[in-house]
Amino acid sequence: GQSNNVFSGGFQERKAPNRSSKSYGQGSSTDQGAKRVQEANKWIEREIQKLVDTIRKIGTHDDFKGGHTVEFGKLFQAYEEISDSLVGIMMRAKKRKRIYYAG
Repeated sequence: GQSNNVFSGGFQERKAPNRSSKSYGQGSSTDQGAKRVQEANKWIEREIQKLVDTIRKIGTHDDFKGGHTVEFGKLFQAYEEISDSLVGIMMRAKKRKRIYYAG
């Protein structure tokens, strides 16, 4: 309504959400939104695990860095049969510190 219209007399300014807060994007614990967030997070974790498993399967063990490495092209080719969202999953996995890549 008019509470969102900056040109109306009924405008109510809202505080911007704190995106660094752990509760950001979570919704309240009793609403459907929170359930959707939980399901989405479960899906993301499953996709990240598929990514990690694929890297371990096709990559080479790097004793110096203590993990597995794989070139993006090789990963992309292997992963295209699994999912069409490789880059998005890689970004989420990096944010959750499950994989590392430069850039």
